[in-house]
Amino acid sequence: MKTIKYNLLWALIIITGLATFNRCEYPYESTTVTEDLLIGEYLEEHADTFSVFAKILQETGNMAFLKSYGEYTCFAPTNNAFRDYFAAKELVGESASNVELLNVVSTLNDDELTDFVRFYVIKGDTINSELFIDGRMNTPTMYGQYLTYNSDFEDGQLVERINKTAIIEQKDISLLNGILHSLKLVIEPEKRTIPQYIEEQEGYTIFSEALKQTGLYDELNVNHSPERDTVWYTFFAVSDEVLATDGINSVEDIGLKYAN
Repeated sequence: MKTIKYNLLWALIIITGLATFNRCEYPYESTTVTEDLLIGEYLEEHADTFSVFAKILQETGNMAFLKSYGEYTCFAPTNNAFRDYFAAKELVGESASNVELLNVVSTLNDDELTDFVRFYVIKGDTINSELFIDGRMNTPTMYGQYLTYNSDFEDGQLVERINKTAIIEQKDISLLNGILHSLKLVIEPEKRTIPQYIEEQEGYTIFSEALKQTGLYDELNVNHSPERDTVWYTFFAVSDEVLATDGINSVEDIGLKYAN
C-alpha cells in the first residue's frame, strides 16, 4: 500500500511539473504561429502592412496558390517598402497613402507584375530562419531565380538581408501552408545576363570586348525565362587595371601574350 501511495505521489509531482513547464514562455522563441490562416489570408487580414503585395497577387491571379494548401516560403515587402520603391520611381510622393499605392499597382503591366511577385515565393519548401545560411538558398523562387541571404552586425544589432539589400523586418510567421517573412525593401528579379552586366561596369572594357570577339558574349547572353531551365554560371571577370599590371592594355595584347 505504501508503494502504491509512493508511486501516486511521484506521478502527481511529475504531472504538476509538466503543467507548470507548459505554462512557461520560452523567451527566445521568434516564431509567430497562426494556426487558422493560409499565407494569402494572412496578407489580406494584415492590410495595413501587406495590402500592396496582396493586391499584386490578386491582380496577377497569383493569390490562389497562397490560399491553397501546400508548402510555400513567401518574402513579402511591406507597404512602407513599396512606398519607398514607388517614390524612387517618381510614381508617388514620399508620404503617399496606402490607397495611392494601390492605385499605382492598377496602372502597372500584369505580365511584369507576375514575374515580380513570383520572385518572392518559393514553392515546395518551407524555409524558416533556422535554415538560413549565408549564400544562395537551396530552392529557387517560382520565377526561377535563387534568392540569397546574408547577415552582419550593425551597431551591435544583427541585420539580416535578402539579396544583400532587403532587410528582413519580421521573420518566421508560421501559417497553414508555409512560412512568411516580411521585407523592408522591394527587390526585383535580375534581368541582365552576365555579359550585359560586365559591359555595364566601368573598368572592364577589355574583358567585355574579348567576350564579344571570342563569341562567348553571344553564348552567355541568354535571357532568363521561368518557363525553361536556366544554366547557372560562376564567372570571374578581370578588370582593365588588373590586366594592365600584366602588360595587357587591349584585346590585341591578350592575343599576343597567349598566342602560344
